[in-house]
Amino acid sequence: MKKNNTWKGYDMEQIRILRATTALRIDIEKERIKNIFSADSHSNEKARNVFASATDIVGAAEYGIKTYKIVKKVTNLFHKKKK
Repeated sequence: MKKNNTWKGYDMEQIRILRATTALRIDIEKERIKNIFSADSHSNEKARNVFASATDIVGAAEYGIKTYKIVKKVTNLFHKKKK
């Protein structure tokens, strides 16, 4: 292998740039790996949201039924019975 006697090495600015780009590559790769393994949490969050909205609908239906029963009882008190 030939030695290159004309190359004098990197200056401080080039070293800083190389360190910054390497750190950026590492951060991007970490984020990519994290996203690969956290894909399940996104689907779990969607399922949680669907379940929560379904629970809200069921709760509203229960309140509606209870309100209907109470109103029916109250209106029956005020109706005159026909003979």
